[in-house]
Amino acid sequence: MQSNTIQKRGRSYAGFVTAVAVLAALAAGGTMAYHHFFQRAGEGAAQLIPSDADMVITVDTTPSVNQVALFSRIAAAVK
Repeated sequence: MQSNTIQKRGRSYAGFVTAVAVLAALAAGGTMAYHHFFQRAGEGAAQLIPSDADMVITVDTTPSVNQVALFSRIAAAVK
């Protein structure tokens, strides 16, 4: 009876390891795709916009030096 329990645990552990490996591969692939499509210069990204698009929204998550100084002044004024 005990050897049957050990066999079941071994199979479930192998399935768990396989699932973790698949999730890690998906996460790595998603990260690479994100960097490929979204980390482009402005002109490169503009080429991805369809010509019949009604609206385009851009987000710049890397502030410039001037923006950092401005945000610091705003934070100090709010305090």
